[in-house]
Amino acid sequence: MSELRLHTSHLRIPLQHQIDAATEIYMVVAFAQVSGVQELTASLKQAVNRGAQVRILIGDYLYLTNPDALEMLMNIQGVELRLYRSKGQSFHPKAYLFRTQDGGTFFVGSSNLSHSALNRGVEWNVEIPASISEDVFEQSVDAFHELFYSDYAQIMNIVSLQPYREEYEAKQQRIKEAELIAEPPPVYIEDDTITPNTVQDAALKALRETMDEGRRKAMLVLATGLGKTYLSAFFARQFKRVLFIAHQKEILLQAEASYKKVSSEWKTGLLLGGDSRDEKSADVLFASIQTLASKHRMQQFTPDQFDLIVVDEFHHSAAPSYRRVLDYFEPKFLLGLTATPDRLDGGDVYALCDDNVAYQMHFTEAIEESYLTPFHYVGIYDEIDYSQIRLINGRRYDQDELLAEQLKESVAQKIFDAWRMHHQTRALGFCSSVTQAEYLADYFRLQGVQAVALHSQTEYDRTDVMCQLKQGHLDIIFAVNLFNEGVDIPEIDTLLFCRPTESLTVFTQQIGRGLRLLRGKTHCTIIDLIGNYKNIDKKLALLTTKRQPIVKALPRKIDLPSRCTIEFDLHAIDLLKRMVTHSSTRRQQLERNYFMVKEEFGRRPSYLELIQRGEYSIDAYRSEWKKDGGYYGFLNRVGELDDEESHLFEEAKSLLLEVEYTDMTKSYKMIVLSIMLSRGVAGWLQPISASEAARPFYEFINEFPYRQQIDGQTKDFQSPFHQQKIEKLLLRMPFDKIAKGPFFVSEESLHIEHNEAFAHPLVYEWVSQIVEVRLHHYFSRKASE
Repeated sequence: MSELRLHTSHLRIPLQHQIDAATEIYMVVAFAQVSGVQELTASLKQAVNRGAQVRILIGDYLYLTNPDALEMLMNIQGVELRLYRSKGQSFHPKAYLFRTQDGGTFFVGSSNLSHSALNRGVEWNVEIPASISEDVFEQSVDAFHELFYSDYAQIMNIVSLQPYREEYEAKQQRIKEAELIAEPPPVYIEDDTITPNTVQDAALKALRETMDEGRRKAMLVLATGLGKTYLSAFFARQFKRVLFIAHQKEILLQAEASYKKVSSEWKTGLLLGGDSRDEKSADVLFASIQTLASKHRMQQFTPDQFDLIVVDEFHHSAAPSYRRVLDYFEPKFLLGLTATPDRLDGGDVYALCDDNVAYQMHFTEAIEESYLTPFHYVGIYDEIDYSQIRLINGRRYDQDELLAEQLKESVAQKIFDAWRMHHQTRALGFCSSVTQAEYLADYFRLQGVQAVALHSQTEYDRTDVMCQLKQGHLDIIFAVNLFNEGVDIPEIDTLLFCRPTESLTVFTQQIGRGLRLLRGKTHCTIIDLIGNYKNIDKKLALLTTKRQPIVKALPRKIDLPSRCTIEFDLHAIDLLKRMVTHSSTRRQQLERNYFMVKEEFGRRPSYLELIQRGEYSIDAYRSEWKKDGGYYGFLNRVGELDDEESHLFEEAKSLLLEVEYTDMTKSYKMIVLSIMLSRGVAGWLQPISASEAARPFYEFINEFPYRQQIDGQTKDFQSPFHQQKIEKLLLRMPFDKIAKGPFFVSEESLHIEHNEAFAHPLVYEWVSQIVEVRLHHYFSRKASE
């Protein structure tokens, strides 16, 4: 008779019995170790040899899965293996399902694929014969396949395994050498009292102003080394209960130490898996996003539990785990801290703080203000043709194809010659893979240079290697994913970029490794291989003081911070002139970016969604789209509108163009249009009189203090509301100014000319999206100014 069984140890034995009899085998576990895979390898090989279907799904949560374990499973011919890319969210299933000729059995419990979990570890697993409930068994099989074929589940092969292996090894390295991740406190200390420095004072003032404006969210953009954590601690003193969120244990512990230095009266707590303490009673709780994102842990707190939430490294906050937490909590104020909020790596980071950047000092400005050392940038032509290398998901170059080009001797010679000609004393080289780092270190050593490759697989003591570089016993370290965040060696005066720039965030972080001030250090030399890879226009824009999203011409010395220089070799100049100044290249980039965002949503994004999720600023999009007829003209050109929509666009083009491109020295035009649109699709085209629009117009401006301060400083908006004053303002300003194209004014009312297409629900939706984007952009831009 079939019955339930509880297994508290030695799960391996019944699993092997089931594998030996099954025709279908489905396993899903949170993580796998080599020791666990070894336990079942022989049985799984026999199963696939006799024709059994074997599908295994393993999670990457917290990088507990050993890539060697994945490779062992990949080497079993016939096993279908996928890795669940959790992106920081909790992933804890442990289930083993087996279908046989006459039924089936499944196990659900606590055992992952490790020797301990399958043998003598304290585990609870329930064995459930399918005959007890055929429905539940089939539901389990369906649930497995829903996960197995989800967008998060990545097919494992020799190519797709390599990025995970590098991530895993970088994580292990960070854990082993956490003590190196330390940032000296950039604060004033007088009589044992810590006080804000000049930059922090300015940022605190900006935060007070943004709160006075009625805003509840803000982001601070401060270059590495300017003291973001201390700044948040100074700001936190006015709040009763504070939550500080980060993604690494080391960052949380350092932040806790910094907060205690600012105020010894705070009771601090930690929410970090098994290391948690005082999480319920702390005044300031330092929480790991991985732990906090768990629904169970998050709901231990009420949504309004914290008055202030601080999110460190805010550029990570577009991840699902952060979004879940930020959607749940309702603090009085949300503060995001980052040095690199670049839209290339997730424009919706701006949306999470309502596009309110309260204060910013990028590394170029910090150089200008002498907080960081100047740079001398040298662009060297890279002979690799990146246009022939496949882009995965439009963002990352295929690592195998890239490596095949990087390991050519001519490429290594080019890199060595550039270093030999331009380096100073101590250099850090950034590579895209372990293989490239080892190859270049070997090549440099053959030329008589003291070089070391440092990555998660090296046996060198990292502390010792860094000390050797500091002391001048090493000339260069070639690194892979180890020097992006946190680690700073002020003695480094040369940076060598041996890889294409795929992420502006990473590029900015890596530049920061060489900009620390040090007595006797005059500048940092940046030697960069310039190829025809994507994002070159945005990368060069980062070096300038203009803060443009892209450059349209080669940067010059006058475009840079003071005491900085920039130069390119002749081949690089020819390449850059073609890439940076060729408008069709920008058009192709914008098109590619649109389809990347569309793929992310699984549908055509709205106008605002594209602006918030895309790589470029709204100004970059709008300037390129104008020749198409705006956003919807762009959609029409790239085939995103069907035949009916395309015809409708042509019929309504005059209206759409006027709304999207009419000048906006103030917000008044778009406010009037939003009032008209608020009537709904059936009534929005009716004329609107100044008397009808007056009160909603006045209330829109005065709804939030920041709107009132930006566009409501005249006596017209003083309290109480004065109908005639606002009517006169409407007739004088937005009505008269908007009376172009399909708009006209008659009898103190604003009219839209009759056109059947304008009345179509789709046109109503399109106009609504344009007005929403323009208001959003206008107030965001004015607030930042």
